Amino acid sequence: MISFSVPRPKRREKVWNQEIKGFRVFLDYAYIHGIGKTKNHRFEYGTSIGYQFNPIFYVGAGTSYTMTLNKKDSSLPIFINPRINFLDDNTTPFWDIKVGYSGAMGKGFYFSTSFGVSIAKQGRSAWNIGLVYSLQKATYYEWSDVEPDKRVAIKPTYHGLALKLTYEFGIGR
Repeated sequence: MISFSVPRPKRREKVWNQEIKGFRVFLDYAYIHGIGKTKNHRFEYGTSIGYQFNPIFYVGAGTSYTMTLNKKDSSLPIFINPRINFLDDNTTPFWDIKVGYSGAMGKGFYFSTSFGVSIAKQGRSAWNIGLVYSLQKATYYEWSDVEPDKRVAIKPTYHGLALKLTYEFGIGR
């Protein structure tokens, strides 16, 4: 009797199409159009520096400067930034979240999330375009109309929608 056995396949290490593992920097630019009861149109410039674990998952920390157009308050939030690329490809949809707090200027909770597409990862860089929802709780002070020597705290919550342009690149290696 002849015995025949099929050889077991050897285990292979996962091979990613994109070699973007390592430290990365994201530079964001957006015009946020205020929506809701308290409208606050603003420009936002930000950066996030973190680690890309594989072509799919990134986590970093960053800050952004939000310059308000109503001349009442601006903000400088510091945030945590997880991000998911849905495909391991040169062009991929992504989901980005930023959660933090602004301790300077318009003090308060900060949240921003965006869905978009990352285009043409040439080497270790890419351009991203995304639709953004932004929330900023703020605190600023105005002089009271009732008591002229007293300042009153104003605590609005700003909601906004934006189109954000981002340039990302790898650092190191």
